[in-house]
Amino acid sequence: MPTSIVTPITRETFKPYANLGKSNSKIQSRICELLFKLVQTDDPAKVEQLCRDEIGWLE
Repeated sequence: MPTSIVTPITRETFKPYANLGKSNSKIQSRICELLFKLVQTDDPAKVEQLCRDEIGWLE
């Protein structure tokens, strides 16, 4: 059976997606961080809290 190499997901994985917007580098870093945290959880309450934290940071 052939083995496959799995590439780890890092914050850098999301950099191309963050660069799609016209945000400055600080915002792009926050986008990468949020996406990275979101893919690590499957708990709806945790997702909601992460989103609330980001909204609070933006206000």
